[in-house]
Amino acid sequence: MDGNLQQLLLYQQYDSKLLKLEKLSEKLRRDGELLLLRRSAAEEKLGLKVAALKNAQKELRLAELDLVELENSVKSLLRKRDWAKNFAQQVALDGEFAAAEARKIACEERVLAAVESCEVAAGEANSCKVELDSLDKTMELQRGLVVARCAELDGEKSAVKDMMLHLRNGIAKEWIGAYDCLRKSNLQPPYVARLDGFSCTGCHMRMASNHGGMGNSPRRRCEFCNRIIYEENDVDDVEEN
Repeated sequence: MDGNLQQLLLYQQYDSKLLKLEKLSEKLRRDGELLLLRRSAAEEKLGLKVAALKNAQKELRLAELDLVELENSVKSLLRKRDWAKNFAQQVALDGEFAAAEARKIACEERVLAAVESCEVAAGEANSCKVELDSLDKTMELQRGLVVARCAELDGEKSAVKDMMLHLRNGIAKEWIGAYDCLRKSNLQPPYVARLDGFSCTGCHMRMASNHGGMGNSPRRRCEFCNRIIYEENDVDDVEEN
């Protein structure tokens, strides 16, 4: 049994645990960013809906003013027609009255459409406000949970790093140096892999049979993935990640 290999495998376990903790921390950060993006999008959407509501209200006010003006015009034409001095003048006024009445009816329809637009815009703006309020409540609730969880993860990471430093100091430079090089490469864990028969448990490729019995060394590598390899009887039981 090689003490360096045994310690390196234990170091790898803590390294793997640290990686998982860092991924959890990163996920918390990303989740927070996504929530902020959702709120920003909801706030922007609310702004657009409020602007649409204001435009609809403005259109309604203009339509109502136009309608008042047209109603006054129709009343005025009615009075003029009643005071017409001859048939020709009355016919002319009838034509003006009919045109004014048509414009008034069209304006009434415009007012009704503007009222409907206001109601729709108000409903949409209210829905957006409810959504934004809900997101604010969710963020407020999650903020406390995230802060507590981040503190918990930071404590766990600190303890793991302390243990890794302790183990690292007891591992020969040749071994820990080889491990560090593999960790910096594009390989995924594990960087130290057990042989299962003639297969590397890191890449699951079958190697030549003469790889067995070569003794423990950081130079003993898988010919396919370059991981450090060892046999099961080379070490005491080590829980594999």
